[in-house]
Amino acid sequence: MYINISEFIQNENELIYKDSGTCDISGAFPDQDFSGSASFDVLISKVDNKELILDLDIDYTYTKPCDRCLKKVENTENTKYQAKLSNTEYKDDYDEIEDIDVVSLYQNEFDVCKLINDVIVVSIPMKTLCEESCAGLCPKCGKDLNKGECNCDTDVIDERFSVLKDFKIDEEV
Repeated sequence: MYINISEFIQNENELIYKDSGTCDISGAFPDQDFSGSASFDVLISKVDNKELILDLDIDYTYTKPCDRCLKKVENTENTKYQAKLSNTEYKDDYDEIEDIDVVSLYQNEFDVCKLINDVIVVSIPMKTLCEESCAGLCPKCGKDLNKGECNCDTDVIDERFSVLKDFKIDEEV
């Protein structure tokens, strides 16, 4: 979905452009199962009548396995993104701006769905848990430890560290 802001740029009296919509993101990422579409609100503001600042507010839902027990977990995320809009190609002039991204416009328009896909990729949390207290899977037998203990021996010491079991610490230090 392309957003064209030509009229907004040319009208000096308008200072804010607002729009909202949805982008289909199902199947966009192979390791996550996204539920349908991402809804977004876009706000473009004129700053000093020359710079355009883009603010995106994105809501999406995805399903991903728990990183400890592999149970499927459905998460709803809200992500906010801000960037500067520019009609020129990315140049070294923007290197001095470290805290804001630059989105290039082509003939005063940009593909908001492509931008949203890019934002979603970096906004997905690194770790997904079904619950904070998830015990995970037994590393030996694979039993889900959230459903109960297994009969595996957990006192096995790695042979590489067996010499440390006789190590004595002087308590007076």
